[in-house]
Amino acid sequence: RMKMADSSSSSPLPPTEGGASPVDPYASLADPLPPLVREGDHVLLHFADGRQFFAQAVPRWKQKGLPSCKIAKRNYSTDVLVGLPYGTVLEVGRDALVPLPEGEGLLADTGGLIEAGGTKHEDGAFLSVDNRHLHDAETNQNLTPRCIADLRERGGGGSRVVEALVRNSSTFARKTAFSQAKYLRQKQMKHHVRCRVVRVTPWSLCAAMHLRDSR
Repeated sequence: RMKMADSSSSSPLPPTEGGASPVDPYASLADPLPPLVREGDHVLLHFADGRQFFAQAVPRWKQKGLPSCKIAKRNYSTDVLVGLPYGTVLEVGRDALVPLPEGEGLLADTGGLIEAGGTKHEDGAFLSVDNRHLHDAETNQNLTPRCIADLRERGGGGSRVVEALVRNSSTFARKTAFSQAKYLRQKQMKHHVRCRVVRVTPWSLCAAMHLRDSR
């Protein structure tokens, strides 16, 4: 279990020559809740599937001997967290956490992948559909786990993996729009992983610990 930051790390910086206080580039010394993540701060990473991980914002050159952030069996450097606004969404890449522009959510916009489901009539119109004749089976997906791994090795991000899964699904186009959106959400949470940087407060800390062990 990661130890919380030492209280001395949040003490005011010593005055400079002449008695003037040094300038903190990330927050005012008078502000108890700085808007940006500072070096040494502990944060929570919230994922779309409900998982929550603790991480400490530490520059790369200081990370030797400190526990790294481990996500899906991979270790990630947390130096990218320093200076980020709380609420920033990160994409969990193959080797690094990548900050996304403001306004991005935990799930990418996949509206362009949702099609009008059903079977086309001769006049080009779509018949009303449901999923009663569709069954979940491995044979519905032409991509193998090895193909997905190869796509990632070639630099394909999570969005490309999700698009490839849609193109190679034999049943996606015949699903209802609701079922297509559900399918995309499931594949995004598995292959196109994102997390949000959340401030550690008494409430968020208790919620995270309760999620880990509710007994």
